[in-house]
Amino acid sequence: MSKPCRNQGYVLDDFPNTYEQANELFEEDQDESSSSRRIMPEFLLCLDASDSFLTDRVINLPEEVVQELDYEPEQFLSRLAIYRGNNQEDKTVLNFFEELDVRLLYLEVTSSEEPTSSLLMEKIFSTLGPPRTYGPSCQEVVEQKRRKAEEKMRREAEERAEEEQREEEEARSRAARWEEWTQSSEEAMLKEEQDLENLTVQMRSYLMEHVMPTLSQGLIECCRAQPPDPLDFLAEYLFRNNPLDQP
Repeated sequence: MSKPCRNQGYVLDDFPNTYEQANELFEEDQDESSSSRRIMPEFLLCLDASDSFLTDRVINLPEEVVQELDYEPEQFLSRLAIYRGNNQEDKTVLNFFEELDVRLLYLEVTSSEEPTSSLLMEKIFSTLGPPRTYGPSCQEVVEQKRRKAEEKMRREAEERAEEEQREEEEARSRAARWEEWTQSSEEAMLKEEQDLENLTVQMRSYLMEHVMPTLSQGLIECCRAQPPDPLDFLAEYLFRNNPLDQP
């Protein structure tokens, strides 16, 4: 009763095997008024072949396939005998669906060659109709690809925008750190210049008060006398006219 089965149909392969199994599975669907009537099969395909053909086919199967299907000779012949016995009775799977007017397509297999297989498939197609796909149409596939491409482009654009935003934030952060460092450096330089200026003022004041008057006068006297050794003349003048030695 799932939506895929109700909309697209379903296939039962190798089941039911007996009249009792078919009746147990579909007994409620025999009531026309039942809401479960929709799951009653529309077609019944019966593949049949002779015992000799089936035995030869199993013998020619690859060993791994035989192991996978559990088709060892003894087991296969035993299962085939059970199948034949179940279908010789009055109540078989075919009888069950025939009583419900389910359309029966009997397919007798006489050869596994390609021509025979093609004829069987043509017979099936003529009854069930050509193969159908329930996947998306070409237009839907194109639309899906277009939506995926647009979604990819949108994600890439969002990622680029986020990356640009991160780069802008990092640039603003670097600019703020640079401005803070520059301001701190300028303040440090201004303080150093101010300290140096204060020290220079003190030194200039000291020189102007205690050194420059006597030194200036000594230089003037040195220029007037023009001695052969001006440095000795100036030194002697400073010693003689040291204000601290004056009475």
